[in-house]
Amino acid sequence: MFKFVLHDLGLGFENPNIMLTFVVMKKLIITLFLTCLTLTGQSQTKWALVVGIGPYPQELGWNAIHGDNDIELVCSFLSRIGANHQHIKVLKNEIATKQNIVSAFQWLSKHVAQNDWVYIHLSGHGQRITDLDGDEDDCWDEAFIPYDAQKKYSSAYHGENHLIDDELNEWLTDLRNKIGKSGTLCIVLDACHSGDGTRYEDKESDGTPEEYRRGTNDCFIIPTPTPLERGNRRPIDWLCLSACKSYESNYEYKINDQYFGRLSYAISCVARPQMQTDELIEALNTQYELMPLARNRIQTLSVDVPPCYLETPFVK
Repeated sequence: MFKFVLHDLGLGFENPNIMLTFVVMKKLIITLFLTCLTLTGQSQTKWALVVGIGPYPQELGWNAIHGDNDIELVCSFLSRIGANHQHIKVLKNEIATKQNIVSAFQWLSKHVAQNDWVYIHLSGHGQRITDLDGDEDDCWDEAFIPYDAQKKYSSAYHGENHLIDDELNEWLTDLRNKIGKSGTLCIVLDACHSGDGTRYEDKESDGTPEEYRRGTNDCFIIPTPTPLERGNRRPIDWLCLSACKSYESNYEYKINDQYFGRLSYAISCVARPQMQTDELIEALNTQYELMPLARNRIQTLSVDVPPCYLETPFVK
């Protein structure tokens, strides 16, 4: 075809300059085509699951906190870094049941693909629960508390609505396998497995509570017939950010007469596009220092991440 076109133009193949130009153009077209295919294969879609719970049903034993206030902060920063709202699943208060959270993970697992960016954010209460598979040295698993999880073991409730870390790790491992090593997976836990999960006795002048803490000192104890052999904790292959160390309490942050999760507020302030993981962690620690705690209380950001991830992008 090209020969006929060239002859029609009166150029012919006998001219070496014309022939050289044709070869160069042909190579350039092929290169551009292959480049487009490569870029298409490396496209990245951002996905997110955001769970926020404030008021829990009183009959389940939990005090009200303000995890639902974190949702707007988180969705705002997700929008800022380019996440499409159609790719963000939000579960708030009574919608954030155990089954709905599991369904949301199934939704993510169905849709994510190689190289995608996946962000999980859980704001609410947390609790230690009896370790049933022996992977915890201290005999306790950690659990996030969905809206329909009861605080204490009973003959009618055995902890089936607790979102235990073992189960969470299974979902995260599944997502990691779906997005591959080129994808990004981050989970943010603005909950706490210690503290009293209640309001301090000290109050403001108008009688409102001065501080709120997330979590509880009351462990969820499941009777076990025999002691378990202790094993090793499963390694993680993602970035995990927790609002506090395991031995600290998670104090909500008050600003403009509203309460937010300390980590949720911090990440909404500092996260930006084209940010490296180590930059994010440094920025979060700096932001924590700018958010004062009452009476010299201590709360420290907890980071669990493989060292090789620190120099990789948090957001591409």
